[in-house]
Amino acid sequence: MSINRSLWHRLAQRDSLPSLPCPRCEAGKLKASKQKIKIKEPRYSVDEKDDHQYEWEPDWSVGRWAASLECDEAKCGEIVNLIGDSEWVEVDVSPGQWGLEEALRIQAVFPAPPLIRASKNVPKTVSSQLQLASQMFWTDVSTCVARLRTSVECLLDHQGVPKERLVKKGKGNKIHRMNLAERIDAFANGSSHKDQLHSLRHIGNLGTHATTTVDDEDLFDAIDVLEFVLTGIYDTQTINAKATKLKKK
Repeated sequence: MSINRSLWHRLAQRDSLPSLPCPRCEAGKLKASKQKIKIKEPRYSVDEKDDHQYEWEPDWSVGRWAASLECDEAKCGEIVNLIGDSEWVEVDVSPGQWGLEEALRIQAVFPAPPLIRASKNVPKTVSSQLQLASQMFWTDVSTCVARLRTSVECLLDHQGVPKERLVKKGKGNKIHRMNLAERIDAFANGSSHKDQLHSLRHIGNLGTHATTTVDDEDLFDAIDVLEFVLTGIYDTQTINAKATKLKKK
């Protein structure tokens, strides 16, 4: 299932925080009430506004905020905390007229809602990297993408793909440490997942080395690809095993 991109925004209206998926249960959505959103302006920002009252612009103000969201599933009730700052953005007040409105910039979320809801068949080493990626989404997209790359490495570890191999050198052999590209080739040679895993390696390299800007759309594409790969490797194997079992009845 592709990620619902419309949910994942770091900028939100004061009275409309995103209804993100619960990090604990599969069915719940996170909800917030206006009473649970606390916004404060630091003393220095208030004083500067008083000192420059005749030339002060609204978007010069500094705002800090915090909010608690709760899962709407009664049997779950997970609590998720958000923090961030505020910024003034242009909004369409009426046809042809624009105005400024204070919005909330999300800077951190804990516990983090899952970008990918990995199945129970996915090994813990992989799912823990996905959890870290979900946490870093709000802070640094490049680091988030790098975590997806690490999850591919953990996947290969779980599948028993070696990290080293012997290569001939002169009359003897030498231990060669395999890079991620070589490990992917060793695992997925001739498989439909080969190009998909290499694409994740590539975008992960961009996040790791920060040579090119990685935006949200790149990240969401990578998440869709990784979710497809995980389903194909772990969940399809389970379904095939059950099908084989039925044939033997």
